[in-house]
Amino acid sequence: MLPTPTPHPYSIPFPAHNLSITESFVARLFDEAGIPAFIWAEPAISILGYPAESIFSGWIIPDPHLPHATTLLLQSHFPLCGDIRGCKTHKATSWCPVPDAHFHAAGAGRVNILNLYAKSRLFGSFPDPPLGRPHPRDEYYMVTSDSRIPTAEEFFRGWTVSSRGRQSERLYPVKMLRGGRYVEGVVRLRLRLRGRRVQGGEGEEEEGLVMGEFERWGRELDWLGRMCVDERNGGLGFEDIEEPFRGFVRGRVELGVEEGEGVVGERDELGLEVLRERLMWRDRVLEALGRGVS
Repeated sequence: MLPTPTPHPYSIPFPAHNLSITESFVARLFDEAGIPAFIWAEPAISILGYPAESIFSGWIIPDPHLPHATTLLLQSHFPLCGDIRGCKTHKATSWCPVPDAHFHAAGAGRVNILNLYAKSRLFGSFPDPPLGRPHPRDEYYMVTSDSRIPTAEEFFRGWTVSSRGRQSERLYPVKMLRGGRYVEGVVRLRLRLRGRRVQGGEGEEEEGLVMGEFERWGRELDWLGRMCVDERNGGLGFEDIEEPFRGFVRGRVELGVEEGEGVVGERDELGLEVLRERLMWRDRVLEALGRGVS
């Protein structure tokens, strides 16, 4: 049971009609409460040039902090939805996994949706982000206002009309995964979903959800791969992705060029199996060296 919310010392009107302001407010709220958090999904990678159409605010929260994060948002007058799966507003972002907490204003547009997701479900192998601004050489995290990210105007001139681009330095810093790590996270998600498919034993409805999510992340991976190939997009390149994930994504792009878009057939399955074996071998080596698995 969540405690009865009490007013927070500062708050913003919700819904807010500016996603960047909402994200900056929430980032400050969580940092000051000692909750390591970062944004993800299309609103995050749209900052790197992904042509996002669905705009909401999605946050990854380490599992032990989820109750506290939910309470803080309630205290700041974010309306919590009590029926996530049946919620029509959630269906606007139903391509994403069902969130662990779902906030929205009645009849709100997509910009007025805020979701919290348990980190173990999506990026469990990654370390938690630091509180506040990450170091510029942090291997996993960056801020949405990082000077290396092109602006929306730069994306518009060379790449796409619908990317958010670099965010304002005047706002409180918002954390996100580095582009290469985000790609790695999507590949790891597909590996996990593939494992569930191979293992089987789930109900028909659940199997359908797993397959739908598996294919959805495949489509996103195709887009991320095209972003790496197109030199007009300065937000993400193959050099940002570590091996063995780089080779997998590059091979997927080449396969798509050769055989058409949306490749999810036998060769994609083979590529995932080869990647799984390479990761197992790498993890054994790292464990033997006493470095652990990253």
